[in-house]
Amino acid sequence: DANIGVKSDLLDGTINYRNGSFYQSSYSNLYAGHWSNLIYYSWNRPVFEFNIGGLGRVRQATFFLDYSSKTVSGENCSFDLNSVQTLGTSIDVTDWNSAVFEKVKDNWFDQNIAGDITADVTNSWNSSINTQRSYLALRLGMDTEENYTSLTNKCMMYFNDTGFGISPHI
Repeated sequence: DANIGVKSDLLDGTINYRNGSFYQSSYSNLYAGHWSNLIYYSWNRPVFEFNIGGLGRVRQATFFLDYSSKTVSGENCSFDLNSVQTLGTSIDVTDWNSAVFEKVKDNWFDQNIAGDITADVTNSWNSSINTQRSYLALRLGMDTEENYTSLTNKCMMYFNDTGFGISPHI
């Protein structure tokens, strides 16, 4: 029942697309959703990678994510949690659409989120072990993200990153 944190602070953070094109990656923020400022809109997907090599199959694994705040105006939104390919040595543009191994949690939460959240990642953990991967990489994404192009409406969620509040962990 040990807590496992992300492999490094370079492997949890947010990938940001501005007006539909890759803009940047950030290792110090965990944002999810659509944000706008009258000039541009952006989509944000947080990612997390855990080293599970040598740990074997488990009976139970729960992912913990520490909610911080949200900015919602004029939009409804929901978010999915997916297991994806390894993030490599750092977060970059390739992690935005890297292949999804499985949907961990469909519609995990929506704009009404009000506190910390958890997801059962047991199947994803064991699938990683079964396919001889030594990592479990997770990506959070907003449903039908490409439809959110408003320059005035928002549906942005903020979570505590490593070192602030309770760090993302399994």
